[in-house]
Amino acid sequence: MPTRMACMDLSNAVNSGWTGIQSTILYISAFIGGFILVSTLEHVRQFATFYFSTPSKPLQKYRRSGNEPTYALITGGNGGIGYGIALSLVQHGFGVILLGRNGDRLSAAATSLREAIALSTAEDAARGMVMSSADRDRYVKTIMLDPQTATPDQIAESVRESIVKPNLVVSILVNNVGSVPIAHPPYRELVTYTAADIDNIINLNARFMAHLTINMLPILGQIPAQYPLDTALNSGRPSLILNVSSGAKIGLPYQVMYGSTKAFISAFSVGLSRELKASSETNHIDVLAIVAGDVESQSNIAGLLKWSPNSEAYGRYIVEKTDAAIVRGLKEMEPYWLHRLNTVSLGFTPERFVDKGTLDIMLMKMKAMNEATKPKVN
Repeated sequence: MPTRMACMDLSNAVNSGWTGIQSTILYISAFIGGFILVSTLEHVRQFATFYFSTPSKPLQKYRRSGNEPTYALITGGNGGIGYGIALSLVQHGFGVILLGRNGDRLSAAATSLREAIALSTAEDAARGMVMSSADRDRYVKTIMLDPQTATPDQIAESVRESIVKPNLVVSILVNNVGSVPIAHPPYRELVTYTAADIDNIINLNARFMAHLTINMLPILGQIPAQYPLDTALNSGRPSLILNVSSGAKIGLPYQVMYGSTKAFISAFSVGLSRELKASSETNHIDVLAIVAGDVESQSNIAGLLKWSPNSEAYGRYIVEKTDAAIVRGLKEMEPYWLHRLNTVSLGFTPERFVDKGTLDIMLMKMKAMNEATKPKVN
Protein backbone atom coordinates (compact mmCIF):
# COMPACT_ATOMS: atom_id res chain seq x y z
CA MET A 1 0.00 0.00 0.00
CA PRO A 2 2.71 2.55 0.83
CA THR A 3 4.36 1.61 -2.46
CA ARG A 4 1.11 2.25 -4.32
CA MET A 5 0.66 5.60 -2.54
CA ALA A 6 4.21 6.55 -3.41
CA CYS A 7 3.59 5.74 -7.06
CA MET A 8 0.44 7.85 -7.04
CA ASP A 9 2.30 10.73 -5.43
CA LEU A 10 5.05 10.42 -8.04
CA SER A 11 2.48 10.32 -10.85
CA ASN A 12 0.72 13.40 -9.48
CA ALA A 13 4.05 15.20 -9.18
CA VAL A 14 4.96 14.32 -12.77
CA ASN A 15 1.55 15.43 -14.03
CA SER A 16 1.80 18.65 -12.04
CA GLY A 17 5.28 19.31 -13.37
CA TRP A 18 4.22 18.61 -16.95
CA THR A 19 1.22 20.91 -16.52
CA GLY A 20 3.59 23.60 -15.28
CA ILE A 21 5.86 23.09 -18.28
CA GLN A 22 2.87 23.27 -20.62
CA SER A 23 1.73 26.49 -18.98
CA THR A 24 5.22 27.96 -19.27
CA ILE A 25 5.43 26.99 -22.95
CA LEU A 26 1.99 28.50 -23.50
CA TYR A 27 2.97 31.76 -21.81
CA ILE A 28 6.24 31.96 -23.77
CA SER A 29 4.45 31.19 -27.03
CA ALA A 30 1.83 33.83 -26.28
CA PHE A 31 4.56 36.36 -25.49
CA ILE A 32 6.48 35.57 -28.68
CA GLY A 33 3.29 35.64 -30.73
CA GLY A 34 2.25 38.94 -29.19
CA PHE A 35 5.70 40.40 -29.77
CA ILE A 36 5.66 39.31 -33.42
CA LEU A 37 2.15 40.71 -33.87
CA VAL A 38 3.03 44.06 -32.30
CA SER A 39 6.28 44.23 -34.26
CA THR A 40 4.47 43.41 -37.51
CA LEU A 41 1.80 46.02 -36.85
CA GLU A 42 4.49 48.60 -36.08
CA HIS A 43 6.30 47.80 -39.33
CA VAL A 44 3.02 48.10 -41.21
CA ARG A 45 2.34 51.45 -39.51
CA GLN A 46 5.82 52.74 -40.36
CA PHE A 47 5.47 51.54 -43.95
CA ALA A 48 2.09 53.24 -44.31
CA THR A 49 3.19 56.54 -42.77
CA PHE A 50 6.36 56.59 -44.86
CA TYR A 51 4.78 55.84 -48.22
CA PHE A 52 1.25 57.19 -47.92
CA SER A 53 1.70 60.50 -46.13
CA THR A 54 2.91 63.42 -48.22
CA PRO A 55 4.47 66.61 -46.82
CA SER A 56 3.09 69.83 -48.26
CA LYS A 57 6.51 71.49 -48.34
CA PRO A 58 9.27 68.89 -48.66
CA LEU A 59 12.99 69.60 -48.20
CA GLN A 60 12.35 73.07 -46.77
CA LYS A 61 15.11 72.72 -44.18
CA TYR A 62 17.56 72.81 -47.09
CA ARG A 63 16.31 76.19 -48.34
CA ARG A 64 18.18 79.34 -47.38
CA SER A 65 16.55 82.62 -46.43
CA GLY A 66 16.81 85.65 -48.66
CA ASN A 67 15.65 86.76 -52.07
CA GLU A 68 18.00 84.60 -54.12
CA PRO A 69 17.04 81.05 -55.10
CA THR A 70 18.47 78.09 -53.24
CA TYR A 71 19.70 75.71 -55.92
CA ALA A 72 19.98 71.98 -56.45
CA LEU A 73 22.67 70.84 -58.87
CA ILE A 74 21.25 67.87 -60.81
CA THR A 75 23.36 65.77 -63.15
CA GLY A 76 21.45 64.28 -66.05
CA GLY A 77 18.66 66.71 -65.24
CA ASN A 78 17.59 67.20 -68.85
CA GLY A 79 15.55 63.98 -68.91
CA GLY A 80 14.37 60.89 -67.07
CA ILE A 81 14.49 60.71 -63.28
CA GLY A 82 16.76 63.77 -63.09
CA TYR A 83 14.17 65.90 -64.86
CA GLY A 84 11.45 64.48 -62.62
CA ILE A 85 13.43 65.55 -59.54
CA ALA A 86 14.06 69.00 -61.04
CA LEU A 87 10.37 69.46 -61.86
CA SER A 88 9.30 68.62 -58.32
CA LEU A 89 11.96 70.89 -56.82
CA VAL A 90 11.02 73.98 -58.84
CA GLN A 91 7.37 73.40 -57.95
CA HIS A 92 8.41 73.60 -54.29
CA GLY A 93 10.38 76.81 -54.64
CA PHE A 94 13.92 75.61 -55.33
CA GLY A 95 16.13 76.73 -58.16
CA VAL A 96 17.80 74.03 -60.22
CA ILE A 97 21.06 73.78 -62.15
CA LEU A 98 20.86 71.10 -64.83
CA LEU A 99 24.13 69.48 -65.87
CA GLY A 100 24.33 67.52 -69.10
CA ARG A 101 26.23 67.13 -72.34
CA ASN A 102 23.51 67.83 -74.92
CA GLY A 103 22.89 71.56 -75.33
CA ASP A 104 19.58 71.16 -77.17
CA ARG A 105 18.15 68.82 -74.55
CA LEU A 106 19.35 71.06 -71.73
CA SER A 107 17.71 74.08 -73.35
CA ALA A 108 14.44 72.21 -73.91
CA ALA A 109 14.37 70.94 -70.32
CA ALA A 110 15.13 74.42 -68.95
CA THR A 111 12.30 75.94 -71.01
CA SER A 112 9.89 73.27 -69.81
CA LEU A 113 10.86 73.85 -66.18
CA ARG A 114 10.40 77.61 -66.49
CA GLU A 115 6.92 76.98 -67.87
CA ALA A 116 6.24 74.69 -64.90
CA ILE A 117 7.29 77.49 -62.55
CA ALA A 118 4.82 79.80 -64.27
CA LEU A 119 2.04 77.25 -63.78
CA SER A 120 2.95 76.57 -60.15
CA THR A 121 2.81 80.30 -59.37
CA ALA A 122 -0.64 80.77 -60.89
CA GLU A 123 -2.19 80.92 -57.42
CA ASP A 124 0.29 83.60 -56.41
CA ALA A 125 -0.53 85.48 -59.60
CA ALA A 126 -4.19 85.48 -58.60
CA ARG A 127 -3.15 87.30 -55.44
CA GLY A 128 -1.15 89.82 -57.43
CA MET A 129 2.22 88.14 -56.84
CA VAL A 130 3.52 87.60 -60.36
CA MET A 131 6.93 86.04 -61.09
CA SER A 132 8.43 87.70 -64.11
CA SER A 133 10.13 85.87 -66.96
CA ALA A 134 13.49 87.14 -65.71
CA ASP A 135 12.76 85.74 -62.26
CA ARG A 136 11.89 82.36 -63.74
CA ASP A 137 15.16 82.41 -65.67
CA ARG A 138 17.03 82.86 -62.40
CA TYR A 139 15.49 79.67 -61.04
CA VAL A 140 16.68 77.42 -63.88
CA LYS A 141 20.30 77.35 -65.00
CA THR A 142 22.31 74.89 -67.07
CA ILE A 143 25.87 73.59 -67.25
CA MET A 144 27.02 71.83 -70.41
CA LEU A 145 29.60 69.18 -69.54
CA ASP A 146 30.07 65.61 -70.72
CA PRO A 147 30.11 63.43 -67.58
CA GLN A 148 31.55 60.49 -69.48
CA THR A 149 34.65 62.25 -70.80
CA ALA A 150 35.17 65.23 -68.47
CA THR A 151 38.57 65.30 -66.78
CA PRO A 152 38.97 66.13 -63.07
CA ASP A 153 40.29 69.57 -64.04
CA GLN A 154 37.30 70.21 -66.30
CA ILE A 155 34.89 69.19 -63.55
CA ALA A 156 36.58 71.50 -61.05
CA GLU A 157 36.64 74.37 -63.56
CA SER A 158 32.96 73.90 -64.37
CA VAL A 159 32.00 74.08 -60.70
CA ARG A 160 34.19 77.12 -60.18
CA GLU A 161 32.88 79.05 -63.20
CA SER A 162 29.20 78.10 -62.91
CA ILE A 163 28.67 78.07 -59.15
CA VAL A 164 31.52 79.60 -57.15
CA LYS A 165 32.17 82.74 -59.19
CA PRO A 166 28.47 83.67 -59.57
CA ASN A 167 28.13 83.00 -55.82
CA LEU A 168 25.11 80.74 -56.29
CA VAL A 169 23.66 79.23 -53.14
CA VAL A 170 23.62 75.46 -53.67
CA SER A 171 22.41 73.26 -50.82
CA ILE A 172 21.48 70.08 -52.73
CA LEU A 173 23.55 67.88 -55.03
CA VAL A 174 21.76 65.18 -57.02
CA ASN A 175 24.15 62.69 -58.60
CA ASN A 176 21.67 61.20 -61.03
CA VAL A 177 23.41 60.76 -64.37
CA GLY A 178 23.88 57.14 -65.38
CA SER A 179 23.34 54.83 -68.31
CA VAL A 180 24.88 52.05 -70.39
CA PRO A 181 26.94 53.97 -72.97
CA ILE A 182 27.86 51.07 -75.23
CA ALA A 183 27.07 50.15 -78.82
CA HIS A 184 23.88 48.23 -79.57
CA PRO A 185 22.69 45.93 -78.11
CA PRO A 186 22.61 47.48 -74.61
CA TYR A 187 21.76 44.17 -72.90
CA ARG A 188 24.41 41.53 -73.50
CA GLU A 189 26.96 39.24 -71.90
CA LEU A 190 30.01 40.71 -70.20
CA VAL A 191 32.36 38.74 -72.46
CA THR A 192 31.20 40.87 -75.42
CA TYR A 193 32.28 44.15 -73.79
CA THR A 194 35.33 45.96 -75.11
CA ALA A 195 37.81 47.71 -72.84
CA ALA A 196 36.27 51.02 -73.94
CA ASP A 197 32.77 49.77 -73.02
CA ILE A 198 33.89 48.97 -69.49
CA ASP A 199 35.69 52.29 -69.05
CA ASN A 200 32.76 54.27 -70.46
CA ILE A 201 30.27 52.76 -68.01
CA ILE A 202 32.58 53.29 -65.04
CA ASN A 203 33.39 56.85 -66.12
CA LEU A 204 29.77 57.87 -66.58
CA ASN A 205 28.18 56.09 -63.62
CA ALA A 206 30.90 56.15 -60.95
CA ARG A 207 33.99 58.23 -61.71
CA PHE A 208 32.15 61.45 -62.56
CA MET A 209 29.92 61.42 -59.48
CA ALA A 210 32.91 60.84 -57.20
CA HIS A 211 34.86 63.76 -58.70
CA LEU A 212 31.84 66.07 -58.71
CA THR A 213 31.01 65.24 -55.10
CA ILE A 214 34.57 66.05 -54.01
CA ASN A 215 34.30 69.44 -55.71
CA MET A 216 30.86 70.16 -54.26
CA LEU A 217 31.54 69.17 -50.65
CA PRO A 218 33.29 72.45 -49.77
CA ILE A 219 30.32 74.35 -51.23
CA LEU A 220 27.68 72.27 -49.45
CA GLY A 221 29.61 72.39 -46.21
CA GLN A 222 31.01 75.91 -46.61
CA ILE A 223 34.36 74.76 -45.26
CA PRO A 224 36.19 78.11 -44.90
CA ALA A 225 39.65 76.76 -45.71
CA GLN A 226 38.44 75.41 -49.04
CA TYR A 227 35.65 77.77 -50.03
CA PRO A 228 36.67 81.45 -49.90
CA LEU A 229 33.24 83.05 -50.36
CA ASP A 230 30.75 84.13 -47.70
CA THR A 231 30.74 81.26 -45.19
CA ALA A 232 27.43 82.39 -43.76
CA LEU A 233 25.59 81.03 -46.79
CA ASN A 234 25.74 77.35 -45.90
CA SER A 235 27.93 77.08 -42.81
CA GLY A 236 26.27 74.77 -40.33
CA ARG A 237 23.01 74.76 -42.27
CA PRO A 238 21.56 71.51 -43.61
CA SER A 239 22.69 70.42 -47.05
CA LEU A 240 21.83 67.28 -48.96
CA ILE A 241 23.47 64.84 -51.35
CA LEU A 242 21.20 62.43 -53.23
CA ASN A 243 22.97 59.67 -55.15
CA VAL A 244 20.77 57.71 -57.55
CA SER A 245 21.65 54.03 -57.33
CA SER A 246 19.53 51.16 -58.63
CA GLY A 247 18.02 47.83 -57.71
CA ALA A 248 20.48 46.48 -60.28
CA LYS A 249 23.08 46.64 -57.51
CA ILE A 250 22.00 43.15 -56.44
CA GLY A 251 23.70 41.81 -59.57
CA LEU A 252 21.82 41.39 -62.85
CA PRO A 253 22.81 39.16 -65.76
CA TYR A 254 23.38 40.98 -69.06
CA GLN A 255 23.88 44.22 -67.10
CA VAL A 256 26.89 43.20 -65.04
CA MET A 257 28.86 46.43 -65.40
CA TYR A 258 25.86 48.71 -64.89
CA GLY A 259 24.79 46.88 -61.74
CA SER A 260 28.35 46.96 -60.40
CA THR A 261 28.57 50.74 -60.76
CA LYS A 262 25.25 51.11 -58.97
CA ALA A 263 26.57 48.97 -56.11
CA PHE A 264 29.52 51.37 -55.98
CA ILE A 265 27.14 54.32 -55.68
CA SER A 266 25.32 52.73 -52.74
CA ALA A 267 28.55 51.89 -50.92
CA PHE A 268 29.94 55.35 -51.70
CA SER A 269 26.82 56.96 -50.22
CA VAL A 270 26.78 54.93 -47.01
CA GLY A 271 30.49 55.44 -46.42
CA LEU A 272 30.34 59.17 -47.14
CA SER A 273 27.31 59.61 -44.88
CA ARG A 274 29.12 58.05 -41.95
CA GLU A 275 32.28 60.02 -42.67
CA LEU A 276 30.51 63.39 -42.82
CA LYS A 277 28.52 62.76 -39.64
CA ALA A 278 31.77 62.07 -37.76
CA SER A 279 33.01 65.66 -38.17
CA SER A 280 31.53 68.81 -36.63
CA GLU A 281 32.47 70.69 -39.81
CA THR A 282 30.35 68.47 -42.06
CA ASN A 283 27.73 66.75 -39.91
CA HIS A 284 25.05 69.07 -41.30
CA ILE A 285 25.38 67.42 -44.73
CA ASP A 286 22.91 64.57 -45.23
CA VAL A 287 23.68 61.81 -47.74
CA LEU A 288 21.06 59.43 -49.11
CA ALA A 289 21.24 56.79 -51.83
CA ILE A 290 18.11 56.38 -53.95
CA VAL A 291 17.65 52.73 -54.92
CA ALA A 292 15.64 53.03 -58.11
CA GLY A 293 13.54 50.15 -59.35
CA ASP A 294 11.94 49.76 -62.77
CA VAL A 295 11.04 53.30 -63.93
CA GLU A 296 9.81 54.36 -67.36
CA SER A 297 12.29 56.88 -68.74
CA GLN A 298 14.10 57.95 -71.91
CA SER A 299 16.61 55.14 -71.52
CA ASN A 300 14.21 52.51 -70.14
CA ILE A 301 11.46 52.26 -72.73
CA ALA A 302 10.64 48.57 -73.13
CA GLY A 303 10.04 45.44 -71.07
CA LEU A 304 8.59 47.52 -68.25
CA LEU A 305 6.57 45.93 -65.47
CA LYS A 306 2.92 47.01 -65.48
CA TRP A 307 3.20 48.89 -62.19
CA SER A 308 6.36 50.83 -63.08
CA PRO A 309 5.99 54.60 -62.50
CA ASN A 310 7.10 57.16 -65.05
CA SER A 311 10.14 59.31 -64.36
CA GLU A 312 8.21 62.47 -63.44
CA ALA A 313 6.16 60.63 -60.82
CA TYR A 314 9.28 58.90 -59.54
CA GLY A 315 11.15 62.20 -59.24
CA ARG A 316 8.26 63.51 -57.16
CA TYR A 317 8.38 60.45 -54.90
CA ILE A 318 12.09 61.07 -54.27
CA VAL A 319 11.52 64.69 -53.28
CA GLU A 320 8.52 63.86 -51.10
CA LYS A 321 10.07 60.92 -49.22
CA THR A 322 13.59 62.21 -48.55
CA ASP A 323 12.73 64.14 -45.38
CA ALA A 324 11.19 61.05 -43.76
CA ALA A 325 14.16 58.91 -44.79
CA ILE A 326 16.64 61.36 -43.24
CA VAL A 327 14.61 61.61 -40.01
CA ARG A 328 14.65 57.81 -39.74
CA GLY A 329 18.40 57.69 -40.25
CA LEU A 330 18.17 55.75 -43.50
CA LYS A 331 21.19 55.73 -45.78
CA GLU A 332 19.36 54.12 -48.69
CA MET A 333 15.77 54.70 -49.76
CA GLU A 334 13.31 53.13 -52.17
CA PRO A 335 10.81 55.96 -52.69
CA TYR A 336 8.14 53.86 -54.43
CA TRP A 337 6.20 51.49 -52.20
CA LEU A 338 5.84 48.64 -54.71
CA HIS A 339 9.60 48.61 -55.27
CA ARG A 340 10.07 48.34 -51.51
CA LEU A 341 7.61 45.44 -51.24
CA ASN A 342 9.47 43.65 -54.00
CA THR A 343 12.78 44.05 -52.16
CA VAL A 344 11.29 42.79 -48.90
CA SER A 345 9.78 39.76 -50.63
CA LEU A 346 13.16 38.91 -52.17
CA GLY A 347 14.62 38.75 -48.67
CA PHE A 348 12.27 35.87 -47.85
CA THR A 349 12.77 34.04 -51.14
CA PRO A 350 15.27 31.15 -51.43
CA GLU A 351 18.26 32.08 -53.57
CA ARG A 352 17.56 29.44 -56.22
CA PHE A 353 14.17 31.02 -56.90
CA VAL A 354 15.69 34.50 -56.92
CA ASP A 355 18.23 33.31 -59.49
CA LYS A 356 15.57 31.84 -61.76
CA GLY A 357 13.20 34.78 -61.43
CA THR A 358 15.97 37.30 -62.06
CA LEU A 359 17.17 35.41 -65.13
CA ASP A 360 13.65 35.11 -66.56
CA ILE A 361 12.95 38.81 -66.09
CA MET A 362 16.29 39.87 -67.55
CA LEU A 363 15.87 37.62 -70.59
CA MET A 364 12.48 39.25 -71.22
CA LYS A 365 13.98 42.69 -70.63
CA MET A 366 16.94 41.99 -72.90
CA LYS A 367 14.71 40.91 -75.78
CA ALA A 368 12.40 43.91 -75.42
CA MET A 369 15.11 46.56 -74.96
CA ASN A 370 17.42 45.24 -77.66
CA GLU A 371 14.53 45.23 -80.11
CA ALA A 372 13.27 48.69 -79.10
CA THR A 373 16.71 50.29 -79.39
CA LYS A 374 17.74 48.58 -82.62
CA PRO A 375 19.15 51.13 -85.07
CA LYS A 376 16.70 51.91 -87.86
CA VAL A 377 17.80 50.96 -91.36
CA ASN A 378 16.89 53.48 -94.04
